[in-house]
Amino acid sequence: MVIALAVSACGGGGGGGPVVGPTGSSGAATGVVTGLGSVIVNGVRFDDGTALIRDDSGATRTRSDLKLGMVVDVTSGPISPGSGDTLGAATATRVQYGSSIKGPVTARNLVAGTLTVLGQTITVPAGVAFDGYPSGLGGVAINDLIEVHALFDPTTQTFRGTRIEKAASLAECKVVGVAQSVDRTARSFVIRSLGLSYTAGATLNGLNNATTVKVRMPYTPGLGCGTSAVTEVSALTSSPAEGAQAELDGFITDYIGNTSFKVNGLPVRAGTAITGLGNGVRVEVEGTVQSGVLVASRVELRSGAVSDDRIRLYGVPSTAA
Repeated sequence: MVIALAVSACGGGGGGGPVVGPTGSSGAATGVVTGLGSVIVNGVRFDDGTALIRDDSGATRTRSDLKLGMVVDVTSGPISPGSGDTLGAATATRVQYGSSIKGPVTARNLVAGTLTVLGQTITVPAGVAFDGYPSGLGGVAINDLIEVHALFDPTTQTFRGTRIEKAASLAECKVVGVAQSVDRTARSFVIRSLGLSYTAGATLNGLNNATTVKVRMPYTPGLGCGTSAVTEVSALTSSPAEGAQAELDGFITDYIGNTSFKVNGLPVRAGTAITGLGNGVRVEVEGTVQSGVLVASRVELRSGAVSDDRIRLYGVPSTAA
């Protein structure tokens, strides 16, 4: 027997799967995991039984490593339409996940609901998935080592937390942000207020001013994150295959008008009748990739918290009351 259990109220995305446009040869999604037993992203249930699962370092992982609140990139076969309370469906061929920040907590504000790690501000809305913190944000302490999964807003250079995990130790520190003041002679750059410099042998892929990048650096117990010894910098972009049905959850950047903006670095063209769009606005965009542009058939404002999404768990019940 397979069951679907709704454990939170519907939010900005509605209660069921999206009505996906004309079926293409492949599908793609970037967003928050809101269900397990297969993996549910952006209102689509992706069967991950035969999918290649990788983390953002390229290491092969298993389905059990996928958790609620993680931000993932999914590549799949065609997406079947959903309707009402029935989710869209597809068979995933690849699922990649990765956190946005790893490091020690340097500030916590319970009133504002924020954390600071590596100089970056993380908003922690109600309903964020916590691992290792039964009491939620109130249990997070200064100097705790944490791993943060989040949606990043390049306009404000802040994060909207989706999952926070307590770590006993760290093999590395990590941060996502917009690179500024890139100086190749000094081998240095800045992410918000965080000054960084990279080693002579560092791996650099796409380090340029105004580019959103993921940065890795060593962690040494008692000394912290090696901000002057960055080992890897990689530009973050979204590049679904030509003709793919794509579902993106993220923040708008480079907004010129409704027919010209980006979400997760991918150019988007939407209808002119949509209101409320602009830089820093969180949206879920659905459409087909044509010549490297996502031609949107649906753009939905996602002003509510990530936790507003309905969470679904599929599986065989082990105990029945």
